[in-house]
Amino acid sequence: MKAIFVTGTDTGIGKTVVTCGLAAFCSLRKGLDVGVMKPLEAGLTLHGKDLLPWDAILLKEASGSHDDLSLINPYCFESPLAPETASQLEHVHVDLEMLDRIYNQLEASHDILFMEGAGGVLVPY
Repeated sequence: MKAIFVTGTDTGIGKTVVTCGLAAFCSLRKGLDVGVMKPLEAGLTLHGKDLLPWDAILLKEASGSHDDLSLINPYCFESPLAPETASQLEHVHVDLEMLDRIYNQLEASHDILFMEGAGGVLVPY
């Protein structure tokens, strides 16, 4: 099993678009069982009356993953800030050991796993 990490220099530069494209290609064209993970997502998108982790939803759909969204995106924050800052403002403790366990579970259960970082390369986590 291979894991591919996608990160960038800033937010809004296309990490999700690139990750979705790679996941869809591997799933649809190569026939691989593709897993995706965006451990932390900040700046939820309003959809109707709900705030949703739209990047994680797009990753799930593009990859064809049957994993629960809570595994793909264990932490999502309303505030459109770096995850560390958003977690502090929203009084949420990010459990790194839990993220590691979920990552290992996803990595073991798929042919390939795409993991998308949040924000830029200097963002903690």
